[in-house]
Order: sequence, then structure tokens, then C-alpha cells
Amino acid sequence: MCGERCVDILEDPAHCGACGNDCGDGVCAAGSCEAACTASCDGVLEVCAGDGCVCRPGLERCGETCVDTAHDPDHCGAC
Repeated sequence: MCGERCVDILEDPAHCGACGNDCGDGVCAAGSCEAACTASCDGVLEVCAGDGCVCRPGLERCGETCVDTAHDPDHCGAC
């Protein structure tokens, strides 16, 4: 909660990591302000960071996609 508004401080660029921490022209990725990038990330499994896409925390890049190696039956424990 930031004020009376429910926000996701891990992704909200106006409240990134904490209430009122505004990323300006950047983006909020896992609670940290990052420079906006021009890469086309899917926004679900990967996020923009710097000038490219990275897997969300807890996921690992396996080939062209990000997977949860702890739960994905096709990538059990590793890619």
C-alpha cells in the first residue's frame, strides 16, 4: 500500500522498491529502477533491463525462453 492505493513495488515505476520512488523515464524491474530499453520483451517471463531482456527473478534462460527449473517438467533442475 502506498497511501490508500495498492501498488506492486516490484513493477510500478512510480513506486519502485518503495512508495514514492519514481523511475522517471525508466522502468521498474524487480523493485529497481532500470533504464528503459528498446528490446521487445514479453513482459510476463522476461523484463527489459538496460538494452535487452532478462528473465524475471526465479527464472532461468533456457534457449529462447525463461523457465522455472524447479517446477518445469521439461527443464527439471536445469536447462
